[in-house]
Amino acid sequence: MGPVNHLEFLQRWDCDESAPAFRRLDRLLGLDANLQDAAQDTPGGRNLRYVRLQAELGGGGMEAQAACPACAELCEFALPLGAMLESVPPASDLEVGIEARGERWRFRLPRMSDLAALPPGTELGHALAETCRLDDHGAPVPDLVVEALGRELDAADPLATPVVELTCSACQTLFSASVDLASFVAREMDRLANRLLRDVHLLARAYGWSEEAILAIPPARRRRYLALIGQDSAPVRALAV
Repeated sequence: MGPVNHLEFLQRWDCDESAPAFRRLDRLLGLDANLQDAAQDTPGGRNLRYVRLQAELGGGGMEAQAACPACAELCEFALPLGAMLESVPPASDLEVGIEARGERWRFRLPRMSDLAALPPGTELGHALAETCRLDDHGAPVPDLVVEALGRELDAADPLATPVVELTCSACQTLFSASVDLASFVAREMDRLANRLLRDVHLLARAYGWSEEAILAIPPARRRRYLALIGQDSAPVRALAV
């Protein structure tokens, strides 16, 4: 998206929360489905774009919550933003091989263009297996190959569905929590938009400044103006994953 520009952010961010998270984020990033580099993104590569957006606009904090499956206690944890930013997306032409029933099945990694072409409500496992298969065995991809392929894709493109290992603080149960990065970052962008709108409302009411003038003020100085009128920025809360 380039250098942080809060006015441009508000103008481009789609506040319709019913729209899919990835479509809202793609619009914010200026990604067109017809752009060749964007269409060739793997799901993990696209998530890396979202994480970079979070680091640029939302700051370094990525606090989250997950419910313990044993006692339902909400466990707070920090998503490893630094490690995710350092990750390298897999090559879009990487192949995955599965051996089953004496046959070898070869697949390429799914791309965002593959996901965009699927009708809403499609069962992803079999649909992507058929779309990404590189061999013609004269039969549909069997269930056991689809299951094995899912595990191999998770290993080859780990940012597609990141998994965090947690220990419940209440009952000490060990469990795993998967993170929908697109939904998480979209909610962070919603919080940023709400915070900026609140800043505009308070400063416009106090000083009569326009939205454009307020959002042109550097964030640190804007916070000082808010402090002068007795208003601080809204506190940060952890988000459920």
